[in-house]
Amino acid sequence: MMNKRCIISNIFRTLLLGLCLILLATCDVGLGPSVDAKAPELSISNPTASAILKGTISLDGSVSDDTSITSVKVKFKGISSSNTNEYEYDATIDAANKKWSLTVNTLDGEGVKDGNYELNVTATDNSGKEAVRTTSFYVDNTAPVVMVDTPDVKVASMNYDVQIEGKLYDQSEVKKLSVVICDASGHEVIRKDANVTNNSTWKATFDGDAELGAKSNAPVLANNGSYYYYVVATDAIDNTSEYFFHKPDVYTQFTGRKLDISEWASFDKGDTNTVSSQQLNRDWFNSIKIRVASMSSPSSVSIAPNFSYSSQDVAGIDWKNIEDGSSIAKDASIVGVITPPAGVDSPFKNETFKCYIFPGLGTNGADPFVVNGNELVKIKREITITNASSVEYNETTRVLHDLVSGVYYYDVFYDETLNVYYNEEAPSSANQWPTTYPGTGRSMFTLSNTGTGRNFTISTGLPESHPLCLKAERCWIYIEIQNSIGTNFSSHTSFDINPGTPTITITTTELSDNLQMTTNGTSSFVITGTALTSSGHGCENITYEVKKGGQVEAQGALTYGTNYDVTGEWSLPLSSLNLTDGTY
Repeated sequence: MMNKRCIISNIFRTLLLGLCLILLATCDVGLGPSVDAKAPELSISNPTASAILKGTISLDGSVSDDTSITSVKVKFKGISSSNTNEYEYDATIDAANKKWSLTVNTLDGEGVKDGNYELNVTATDNSGKEAVRTTSFYVDNTAPVVMVDTPDVKVASMNYDVQIEGKLYDQSEVKKLSVVICDASGHEVIRKDANVTNNSTWKATFDGDAELGAKSNAPVLANNGSYYYYVVATDAIDNTSEYFFHKPDVYTQFTGRKLDISEWASFDKGDTNTVSSQQLNRDWFNSIKIRVASMSSPSSVSIAPNFSYSSQDVAGIDWKNIEDGSSIAKDASIVGVITPPAGVDSPFKNETFKCYIFPGLGTNGADPFVVNGNELVKIKREITITNASSVEYNETTRVLHDLVSGVYYYDVFYDETLNVYYNEEAPSSANQWPTTYPGTGRSMFTLSNTGTGRNFTISTGLPESHPLCLKAERCWIYIEIQNSIGTNFSSHTSFDINPGTPTITITTTELSDNLQMTTNGTSSFVITGTALTSSGHGCENITYEVKKGGQVEAQGALTYGTNYDVTGEWSLPLSSLNLTDGTY
């Protein structure tokens, strides 16, 4: 009996075991279907954080998953106020080697705009789980923008040392800026890498002794020789400039008192149509680019800058608080130091010190002084005419007739580049800066000894009624002094007078009393007023904002009145604003 029971029990256990094996063979392991609980493994190898890239760029990294990767998405997201662009790409997946990669030509088609980007890489597996990695990089396909500020005339005079300087702009660090001096045939005579400061200004000084051999038997630059020069800059990722700008070309159309080189560079790239709120003509802009390639034959380039060179060692005049384009407060003093030439022991004669200060020739601030051999020969003074298009000018007789006012001007010269008419004056006591303040006898300038040199201080404050009183504009200063053996030394430069705090008023009767009004005549109503500098000239820039409920509804530049520089009158027609009913 017992054996029978054992047999039955064994049969039952065998059947039960077989049933379990069948269930195991037909079902997923565990309590249900398999679950993917793990996101992909993802990393970015290239680019490294904050890398600067250009042209065709390669991005890559590692990616893996316990199942399989279905996609790797790459997004570039602009992260600056000037760059909000976004670009998205599908990366290539190499599952066998657990890699992802992407190649992008940033110059292809519309390309990738220069700027700072956040890089987002997203890997997705076949169950939809994602991994995200982020870094940043910078795209820079643009060469440095370079401007020559000094010399600020097309044909300059250089004595002993040669100094050339200016401004530059580049998003990347400029690693090299070379100034090249060449002859009229384009043959390179000498080059030097400039000192670059804060990636914004540069200066190259060719030392008369050490580099130019001015006193040697084989000087690099010939005495009384004529030479051209050009500038080439290369940034950290080898974008190299193909052209540069020269200050006097810029100011033939740009009328701003200060030029922002970063805005100038943005205009060059096509990112903006204005510089310092002034709209510029792009054809003109392109025409003043001095191309490096063209300097192989500089004499055929009409705007190529050049200079005449003298190996005579001259006094050094160091302007302490002004330099080309800088500004001082109205009525402030100008200070500097005059140092005698090397090896010259003859002292300066204080009584020979002369000073001339004039506004620049025209609103473009051009140099009004004509200097020959360290001696002031002539002074250019602009003629103010009513309407530049309503004149008659005879170049032979040099007679200018203002057809609007009926006034005739004689001995007139015409500057075609600046489109201004001017007279030439010989320097005299009448146009020389006064030595004493009118009516008081107080000295307008002083000189004190510093070794064999001289410290000088020149007061610019004169009564408003004085014909030489300086206004808020670009001015030029020339100084001259002799030593005891009669050798003349001189220097001149430019500066701006800071106009101080402007005054703005509203003259519209309805608004001038209590600054509140109601009108339903927006089609004809005009708000008017004045905006004057502390010295009584019309302010350079006047803008407006019209707000409703704290939100800006309209903004822009006000309309300037006739003879605005004198009256400061402006207007704002409400018809131009397209306002709806409400309180503004």
